[in-house]
Amino acid sequence: MCLIVPIPGRDGLIGRGLLAVVNISQTQVGSFILKRRGTGFVRADGSVVFAVSNRPIANGLHLG
Repeated sequence: MCLIVPIPGRDGLIGRGLLAVVNISQTQVGSFILKRRGTGFVRADGSVVFAVSNRPIANGLHLG
């Protein structure tokens, strides 16, 4: 199991392009229904650093 901890925190993600997977089937985790999934890198302690763009990008672009 991974602990998702945005680095440097949620405020550090505002205005940045988070890489996510969309248009996939829903999954229920506990009481949450997931319709999309963020991408990230799992560190040795099990926390996840979200993958974000370091430059402005338009929403909805395809990763290639």
